[in-house]
Amino acid sequence: MLFDQGNPYRNGLPDILRLEERDFNFGISPVNLEAVNRNASWSVFTFMAADDPALSASMFDDLLEMKAIGSSSDVHVSAIFIGPMLTDSLFLRLNRGSAFADDIILRFFRIRSDPKILKETITNNAIIYPAEKRMLILSGHGNGWKGLLPDFQTWKMYMRKGLILQSGDVESNLRHLQGCHESTIGAIRSRFGPDEDYLGTRFDVVAFDACGMANVEAMMVFADHVPFIVASEGAEPGSGYPYDLILKKLTDDPGMDPGELASQVVASVADFYRSAVEPGLRKMITQAVFDGTHLHGLCGRIGSLAQALSSSMKKGSVLAISDCMDHSYFFSDGFMDLIGFALNLEGAWISPEISMKARSLIDFYEHSGLVVHKEVAGGKNGPNGLSIYAPRPGEFSRDYLQLLPLLPAEFSQWNQFLEVYHTGLSDL
Repeated sequence: MLFDQGNPYRNGLPDILRLEERDFNFGISPVNLEAVNRNASWSVFTFMAADDPALSASMFDDLLEMKAIGSSSDVHVSAIFIGPMLTDSLFLRLNRGSAFADDIILRFFRIRSDPKILKETITNNAIIYPAEKRMLILSGHGNGWKGLLPDFQTWKMYMRKGLILQSGDVESNLRHLQGCHESTIGAIRSRFGPDEDYLGTRFDVVAFDACGMANVEAMMVFADHVPFIVASEGAEPGSGYPYDLILKKLTDDPGMDPGELASQVVASVADFYRSAVEPGLRKMITQAVFDGTHLHGLCGRIGSLAQALSSSMKKGSVLAISDCMDHSYFFSDGFMDLIGFALNLEGAWISPEISMKARSLIDFYEHSGLVVHKEVAGGKNGPNGLSIYAPRPGEFSRDYLQLLPLLPAEFSQWNQFLEVYHTGLSDL
């Protein structure tokens, strides 16, 4: 069975996948059935896009960290794990001390990592395991506005070749899988009254256990839907969050409010990686908690600064702006630290208006309540917690233009600044 020996991805993916009859079997345990429709103080639901073989072993370890703490009467700890093989995509409610197979509520022959599946699983989890407060963790690859949780569809290599079934053929095993699905859904539905409503899918905290998601364009997608957003401006180690530390703090104090839990996530991540034994894990921490209700105010100041920059495109100004960008911290794919850029602009004295608008942006970022908690290096030349798209000339992605209608109007002003600035550079 896939999960009999712990982490099935520890030694990489096999060239030939051998599945037994038990790998098509599942059913909800008495403990998880008893918890259906039972309101808790908190629900922590993690969507784990683990179908990249480079991540699957570490992300399964994360799943086991969640299990080490497990659910309680106060906290539902559940996850959907999208694995790279076949029948290793699972919906689980995790319990300390139980067999791993007993935590599996649903399993799938194959499943995609895409927004439709994400929305469906969020809704289902909110109905099945309701709570007064909810945290959603999105775990996998991230790349700011350019993408989150890509679908690798690694399972296709086993469908083309390398799949051996120890019992029966694919069709008969899939019929068994479907029978388990229908039986489990029937058991879950029996826990609800015929006219019972559910509390909806509102989240109090959304946390990105993924790279580069503290990007202002990406976070604006969530600004109107969730009070607290936890994200990293830069890369995250593949080992991800220390889930056991985070969940231990929550289970010890299930009465904590959403802002406190979000701050505990950032503090736990920073403490874990700063004290890591392996030097490769002691990477630069760029974790922060944002209050999404203030993001619109930040966008207004970004637009004002962009207008001032666009109006100052003389030869000397272009060179000065270029120097400010060159001395700001850049991440991959054209993401620039926003506050470092503003700090450099303020001190460059390109014009009084630009310095004033840059200072207004900095003050809002630091003092408006937008940033609830942060663990970043800071300064003109380091990361300050939030990036914006500012690619070099020739590296601009036209996909950004398709994103603009979904963002506040101020981002059209930022895009206009980039156009004018790139033209000014090419004319030098």
